[in-house]
Amino acid sequence: MDREADNSMFVLGIVSPDLLSIFNPGLRIKAAQVDHLPEASDGSSEFVKGLHRHFDVDRAFHSSLRFQQEVHVISTMLQEYFPDREIHRKFFIAHILLELQLDQVLVRRYDTIVEEFYRHFENLRPFGNAQWITERISGHDLPSYDSFLEKFLQNRYLTHYREHDHIIYVLGRLLRRVKIEDTDFLATPAFERLMDDYHLRLDGFYKEFFQDLRMAGLG
Repeated sequence: MDREADNSMFVLGIVSPDLLSIFNPGLRIKAAQVDHLPEASDGSSEFVKGLHRHFDVDRAFHSSLRFQQEVHVISTMLQEYFPDREIHRKFFIAHILLELQLDQVLVRRYDTIVEEFYRHFENLRPFGNAQWITERISGHDLPSYDSFLEKFLQNRYLTHYREHDHIIYVLGRLLRRVKIEDTDFLATPAFERLMDDYHLRLDGFYKEFFQDLRMAGLG
């Protein structure tokens, strides 16, 4: 939605709720917390705008009819591709897989999108100021967060989203984080076929997700 944004602190704000949960799964910046932030006067205004943007798009995306329909489609596919096993929390798994495969479609289709994203982090080096602003707004001390951001930039793990193997790895980690331990079905040929088939479906209409968001006033 914001690939043409030119302010790197704004982009950092957009992704900070997710970055913080990677840095420390026990830390969260919540929408209600952001809604009550005072007007910034210390150079963090673009960061705060990015946080608002994150939660505005998140709310619209997850409440859209298209999102709900596609989660149902993937849940049904899980049942069809694994008829002889019970997959717990199918709708949650479908939710996460939809988001990961949407990322995958974008990374595969737009050759420069990942480098454009990481260029914002290069602009923010060194990350001391980014750490200070994130600490102030989140209300948490974040020792070594600047080192974490540097590692995030160097690893460029989003480049690996082109491959199913990496999507499966990320999905497995996320499921285990929320105590879903029965994840061996992810390593089966059936699950890879499911991903192939859903990728083909999603690649045909993914732009409609963005059209829905624009129609919701998030142009």
